Amino acid sequence: MKNTNVIKILGKKKKFYYINCILSIVYGSCAPFSILATSYFVNSLSQINDNELFNMIVPAIILIVSYLLPIVDIFIDYNNNIINNQLDIEWNTYVSEMISKIPYSEYENQETYDKIKQISENNLYIKKITFAQLIISSVTNILLFAYILVKASIILLISLMIVTPFVGFFISKLAKNRYKANYEINLNRRKTYYKSSLLRDYTFAKEVRINNSASYMVKDWENNQKVLDKKNLNIKMKYGLLSKFISNFEYFIVLANLIIILVLFLNEYISIGLFIGLSTNIFSIKFLTKFSRIVDLNKNIKLLNSTCCSMKDIIKNDNQNPVSISKSIKKIEFKNVYFKYPKSTEYVLNDVSFSCSLHEKIAIVGENGAGKTTLIKLLLGLYEPTSGHILLDDIDISQYSNEDKAAIFGVSFQDYGKFSMSIRENIMMNDKMFNENDFEILKYLGIDIIAQNFEKGTETILGKNFGESVELSGGQWQNIAIARTLIGKKSVYIFDEPTAQMDPLREIEIFQKIITKTFDKISIFVTHRLGFTKNVDKILMIKNNSLCEVGSFDELIRIKGDFFRLYESQKNLYVQENVNDE
Repeated sequence: MKNTNVIKILGKKKKFYYINCILSIVYGSCAPFSILATSYFVNSLSQINDNELFNMIVPAIILIVSYLLPIVDIFIDYNNNIINNQLDIEWNTYVSEMISKIPYSEYENQETYDKIKQISENNLYIKKITFAQLIISSVTNILLFAYILVKASIILLISLMIVTPFVGFFISKLAKNRYKANYEINLNRRKTYYKSSLLRDYTFAKEVRINNSASYMVKDWENNQKVLDKKNLNIKMKYGLLSKFISNFEYFIVLANLIIILVLFLNEYISIGLFIGLSTNIFSIKFLTKFSRIVDLNKNIKLLNSTCCSMKDIIKNDNQNPVSISKSIKKIEFKNVYFKYPKSTEYVLNDVSFSCSLHEKIAIVGENGAGKTTLIKLLLGLYEPTSGHILLDDIDISQYSNEDKAAIFGVSFQDYGKFSMSIRENIMMNDKMFNENDFEILKYLGIDIIAQNFEKGTETILGKNFGESVELSGGQWQNIAIARTLIGKKSVYIFDEPTAQMDPLREIEIFQKIITKTFDKISIFVTHRLGFTKNVDKILMIKNNSLCEVGSFDELIRIKGDFFRLYESQKNLYVQENVNDE
């Protein structure tokens, strides 16, 4: 995980931070210095004669400097722009790396999703830098003001010191509750935005228009937005108005202090210069406002930091097993594997046991929802078994790192990704260029012909997200997904409905090519096309979340069990379709 020391993260740009620390001291001293400068100028002016005006040059210069001093805020903003730009890149990199390490199963946890959104929308690095500068500026400001107030009257300082701790505690509680309230409405915010976002998404444009759903989407968004707005308004009214009350409450304290200053001046306890300096700058003291900002920001940092820590807790560290593990897998074995989702009481898979070896082709079949895809996700390590063991060459899959598994498995999912990247990037999934063997696979699957249709060849951007990108047919996209699986020498190849979007003739051709290309490996097919299972060595029939039958095509047909009945119903359906066509 990336270093979280903000100063070290800034690298060469930390000099801008140190400069800002110095400038923050200067900026924090502006208002107190203005009081002292005004006091000095007025007192000097009241003590000289007309022929001694030359002696007013120094007090006048100091007064002018006090008015010009706040200009340092411009330089602070300039440096902060440089600092924040660097920290924005670093924070997004840090968050992306953190998210990439979250176990796949956690993406189905709503709480995890909310935390991802929280850290994505709030830059902890920038908040820490802002807090550090605020502390430096505020402490300088408060100490200098305290000195001036004590010089005028200890009563002024005591009046602030009595109130400030109570207000600070109240602000801390307020900040925590407001943070939690905003956190809790994130789910509703996403739900509200989702349906309106469908109108902006190319993927759904066809079906939205064909079904004339646009008005429904807009209406649904409008109704949900009203509910969300009401909740947001409640938060603003409850916490926003309380914050405003605290802010305005300070004016009463300032007014009381102004009366005290006037009484002190009338009784000649303070000079006219200090009276004018304090009275003209009394509203810039605002101890409570400064203290409130510090407490509020500090609470936000703590809560955000807590969210980051909880995210780290759910990250499964990539196994760094020092023992060399072979990537050439010769055997896969499931031993009494059970699986259920964390908050569920029902098992998705029950007591699954089977094995497959090198050169074997396996077909996993069964009705929708039987648990086929879950079995594949367990094999890939995306889910962890609730109980039981999954072994690769007699080594538990938990001992394999993510890097190991990426080198072992080539996978084509039914819901494969259509990335708005180049053809090459869609297949390689990294910045590597095609080598000679890779080009053979492209040619083998006919992707070279697809690429030749475009001026930029394999560097053509796919999808519809960018102006110069092009869209492919479903079958062409599926070829891209299959090529992504076959690129690189893997030990185990998994195909989840790899030809779902292809016509029957193309489907037979691709199935045969896949089998030919993976003949010397372990190949696993999840398929509804039971006719294809004649070409595999072993069939796993899953029913009611359990492995009910295992055997070759001929063996399962012979016993006339669940596979036979499913196969016969599918065969009869095809026969009926052919009769109807005739």
